[in-house]
Amino acid sequence: MNDTFDVVNVANYPNPVLGRAEEPKNDGRTRFTYVLTDGADEVTIKVFTVSGRLVKTFHNLPIGVGYHEYPRTLYGWDCKDEQGYSLANGVYFYRIIAKKGDKKIEKTMKMAILK
Repeated sequence: MNDTFDVVNVANYPNPVLGRAEEPKNDGRTRFTYVLTDGADEVTIKVFTVSGRLVKTFHNLPIGVGYHEYPRTLYGWDCKDEQGYSLANGVYFYRIIAKKGDKKIEKTMKMAILK
């Protein structure tokens, strides 16, 4: 087992999320990026309001070594919660959680929505 298991270069783009993106298909959308220094068993991203309320969870993210972008589709995440409602403008936190065996790494980042 590699002792250098880590999640680095965690980000989302664009940040802030804007109503007008460079690519019109991605207006009001964002993607999450991260690099795994070693393969993981599981990677999850959770999005929270500043008051700590969980609004969205992404499961089954890529777990291989290297750079990852999610979602890897034509469209980024539409900034909607689990019920399908658009998140209000403001600041949110997202936490990426990578697990490998008994190791668990969590990184929390900030993102803004200004649509």
